[in-house]
Amino acid sequence: MKAAYFGIDGLRSCLALLEQRGWEITAIFTIKDNDYDHSLRICQFAKARGIPLHTDRATPEDIRELERAGVTLSVTAGYPWKIPLSDTIMQVNLHPAYLPVGRGPWPMPVSILKNIPSGMTLHKLAAELDQGDILLQEEIPLAQGENLVSLSEKIAEAAPRLLGAFLNNPEEYWRNGKAQTEGEYWPEPGDEDRFISPADTMEKADRILRAFLGYGSLCNFQGIPILIEQGRCVPAGESFPPDCLTLELADGVLLIEKWQPWFREITLEDRQAMEAIRRSHPSALSDFTFPLLYCWRKELGLRMLLGKNFFLIQAPDFYFCPVGDEAAFLPALELLLQTEKQLTLRFCDSAYAQRTQSLFPGRCLAAPCRDDEDYLMDNHVLYTLEGGALSKRRNDLHHYSSLQPLPEVEVLTKETLHHAREVAFQCREADFQPQEEALANFEALGLHGVLIKRGQRYAGFAIASQKEKDVLQGHFSKALEPERGASLFTVRACSIQQPERYRYTNLEDDMGEEGLRQFKQSLHPERIPSFTITIKEAPLFEKEVV
Repeated sequence: MKAAYFGIDGLRSCLALLEQRGWEITAIFTIKDNDYDHSLRICQFAKARGIPLHTDRATPEDIRELERAGVTLSVTAGYPWKIPLSDTIMQVNLHPAYLPVGRGPWPMPVSILKNIPSGMTLHKLAAELDQGDILLQEEIPLAQGENLVSLSEKIAEAAPRLLGAFLNNPEEYWRNGKAQTEGEYWPEPGDEDRFISPADTMEKADRILRAFLGYGSLCNFQGIPILIEQGRCVPAGESFPPDCLTLELADGVLLIEKWQPWFREITLEDRQAMEAIRRSHPSALSDFTFPLLYCWRKELGLRMLLGKNFFLIQAPDFYFCPVGDEAAFLPALELLLQTEKQLTLRFCDSAYAQRTQSLFPGRCLAAPCRDDEDYLMDNHVLYTLEGGALSKRRNDLHHYSSLQPLPEVEVLTKETLHHAREVAFQCREADFQPQEEALANFEALGLHGVLIKRGQRYAGFAIASQKEKDVLQGHFSKALEPERGASLFTVRACSIQQPERYRYTNLEDDMGEEGLRQFKQSLHPERIPSFTITIKEAPLFEKEVV
């Protein structure tokens, strides 16, 4: 008997049960481990037994391969993607709700929020998610004070019970499946469902805390998003522990005993808010433009705290210095210092470095960071390359401009983006992933650029955006040809496409790459200093949630 398994660690006991019952597991489909859904133990199980492991979405060809291998049963337990159907395989799914009520990707928190029973249902896969014939199910009433952790434990216990019963006689259960009646679909809870506000009652706040225990609920601290890891509601007037935040509710108080400022993924929907903050509080450095942060978010592991009139970017070992109103971001830094004891802020221009030292007297150290310096180029100089200091670059440009066939400049459009992708793929440099992000979201990020063409072949491209009213922000420039002058021709072509609109081009930093540094320095631009600031632990301060 051959089976395939689709699932994550939370219900991994079902995988072990399949093996115990004598099924030969020919393939395991899971996900890449992440902050919320884990697959480490599933992957260890597969590797220890030499079972083929897939961490990408299952395709129709994957299902056909299972059919060719003689698989007669597939078990799904927590797999997040829709699975293509098979005509020959018994495909069953373990869904953590008492169907037909509670269809959807994450019904357990919703059960608690709605205060209605949960459950576990074993059903056939169908074209519509969670709507296949019911084979077995078990209702799980909510206990007093039920939370997501305790409910998940009950779900994990019920899943192998149902699967075990099914495996006693799978063909009979399959034949006798019962069609579902009209049910209820529950969309996946979002941030708005996790958010506790001062207008909420104690009862509602308590339900939210319980519904997302282990994942965290949200509230605001002086305009700072806070992730509540542990909290409880008490009537007003009770004494509070000294080291907790407090949120005044409509009829009581929420004590926040364990918490942290909430950093999350950067999304395209954040562009408008982040750009408005950045333009209101401009930095001389380029590192806070939305296209740059969005395109590099995966490569550098960036996450964001978006507060009221400020944002702060978190990297694995440091923070991009806060952008926004000092009165707004200062409490956020103080909150971080209570847990981290020391903060490292990078990409601080001269004005920011001086201001931060005044905000944290005696507690911070500013040191120049050569690798983060920006290069600001006057576009008139870039256009003319006049003067003895740029004679070599003029010669390089003349050399490349005179090649046969002559290099031509085309404006990059959504119809020609694929040519830029081909160039990027052939270069395959360290920043290939960020380039892909830029090209995939070209219009949504407000980018523009140029293609360089010689004859029938595209030889390079450059992408930029608007930094300030008169400053063009360069992002990526790639030249396929090793000919001298190719890189300069490409950069220059992008900058002078709209000579009356932009007076300057910010060429960004060189990230410490020696070849890039030599090229940018050879243009004799203005260098914009950058500093790394280390801030030491803050004293305790009055903590209130508003």
